[in-house]
Amino acid sequence: WKFEGGNWFWATPIVKDGVVYAGCLDHQIYALDAGTGEKLWQFVTDAPIVSTPVLSDNLLVVASESGAMYILESDSGDLVRTVSIGYEIRAPLYAEENIVYVHAGNRCVYAVDVQSGEKVWEFCYSED
Repeated sequence: WKFEGGNWFWATPIVKDGVVYAGCLDHQIYALDAGTGEKLWQFVTDAPIVSTPVLSDNLLVVASESGAMYILESDSGDLVRTVSIGYEIRAPLYAEENIVYVHAGNRCVYAVDVQSGEKVWEFCYSED
């Protein structure tokens, strides 16, 4: 099968339980049936998606290039909450238990609790 979004699919898609989650430069994340390519749902973000999304339990975490993180119900695409990092996000996300780790364009790494949306900690590179 083949699925065409409104622009390039720059980020690496992820697959779980027969569903492909693919972020696109058209500002959308698509959930597709892995067997047929049929679109199950889509969600529009505020900017292009260039970083690979992650799953944390039943939540899908998608970061737009603007620095906004969208925490969505993975089965429906319904928005649970939005978290703003405030800096460009282009690197892949990483999830471990309920924490998502984000490398932002300000040379900082953030740990964000998916359940609460709180920034747990941040570490910024300094040449000093």
